[in-house]
Amino acid sequence: MTRQLPNPLDWAPVARGAAALLIAAGVMWFAGASIPDRPSAVARPSVELLSLRHARDGASLTVTGTVRVHGPSHAPVSAVVTALDAHGAVVARGRSVLDDAALDVDRESSFQVALPAQGAVERYVVRFEDPAGLRTHVDLRRTTADAARPQ
Repeated sequence: MTRQLPNPLDWAPVARGAAALLIAAGVMWFAGASIPDRPSAVARPSVELLSLRHARDGASLTVTGTVRVHGPSHAPVSAVVTALDAHGAVVARGRSVLDDAALDVDRESSFQVALPAQGAVERYVVRFEDPAGLRTHVDLRRTTADAARPQ
């Protein structure tokens, strides 16, 4: 008696389906693994921006401000100011360590960043960093309209 082997083509749809399921499961697993944990909605920002001013002096733009630093300090905390032209291109960038940043956690600290105002500075952006990376901040100034538009 001879026994007939199953035709390999009969198994092709099953193999393709299994491969598709494995690929889909892998994509879902990797996509889920790459989503970073989101901070809690009630998490307090680590820096509160209390005041922000700017002044032009010839070919330079000086940005000064006052902040309150919260949470564990990864001193030094720095203010980073990026000046942009009318098209949003970066024309200057500067950094300054907050005054007494290591000592004044949960109290006010100030900063001053002087930038060479090469070209037409239309606006600027302020962010805060420490050696561990970007610090979240909230703008608590009373008036924010056009606050970051140099005149």
